[in-house]
Amino acid sequence: GLWEQDFGADPGIVGRRVFLDGEPTTVIGVMPEGFYFPAPEMKAWTTLNLDPADGGYQGNGWLVLTGRVASGVTEARLDEDVAAVAAALGDRFT
Repeated sequence: GLWEQDFGADPGIVGRRVFLDGEPTTVIGVMPEGFYFPAPEMKAWTTLNLDPADGGYQGNGWLVLTGRVASGVTEARLDEDVAAVAAALGDRFT
């Protein structure tokens, strides 16, 4: 919806810099019609820049990671990769 309403369904939008809430952002993709996550009201996702010096979110357990699993990746490999990401985040933000 955002792509159609705000960007005129421009097929060349991917790779362009646009402004969302006044912040410059590079578009890396457009989701298909009917897709939503986590709720239909969400129209765009941006990076989450966490500052390790800001203790306001440390140890709260509020961050949920969502990803896509590549074809052929085993559950064991996925578990290893997720554990590595969790360890890296834990080292940095706890």
